[in-house]
Amino acid sequence: MQLTEKDKRTLKIGAACLVAMVMAVYMPRWLNHWRDLRRSIHQSETLLQDAAQGTGPKQAALLAIVPTFKMPEAEEKQKFLFRDRMSTLIKKSGIKAEPLQLDSKGKRRGSGYQRLLLHVKGKCKFGQLLDFLVSLKTNPYFVGIETLKIDCDPKKPSKNRGDIDIELVLSTYAK
Repeated sequence: MQLTEKDKRTLKIGAACLVAMVMAVYMPRWLNHWRDLRRSIHQSETLLQDAAQGTGPKQAALLAIVPTFKMPEAEEKQKFLFRDRMSTLIKKSGIKAEPLQLDSKGKRRGSGYQRLLLHVKGKCKFGQLLDFLVSLKTNPYFVGIETLKIDCDPKKPSKNRGDIDIELVLSTYAK
């Protein structure tokens, strides 16, 4: 059976209408999905650029809570830098400290770095001690707290009752 020109034209028009109906139903969904996908990719790229450049509110908040570190220097230079920064932090927090004492431990095997210990003894209020402990993360040479002893005598006169005695050993590393 042969198709006439009229039948062929009817089939072509029917196929074109079928494609148009399918496109009318599915094309808006595909376009919306495509727009959402492009928007998501753009937001991710912007976020990555902000993180790479160190800008943005989240990056600033992260930098405020994450401590900064510097690589250890030669022993004499590291002693000076560490003691200087710690004495600044101690004065800023209001602790009445005795002169700071630095102690150096032997070299660690394999690493080539030695540990330096800073002994701090003093008197302060509990809030001042907490302020000092919070501010330790701003010292890029600070590694850790080795010892923290807090002594509070409840039998002291009421005028000095809020004062506590502290003994603190802080550590850093030097080449």
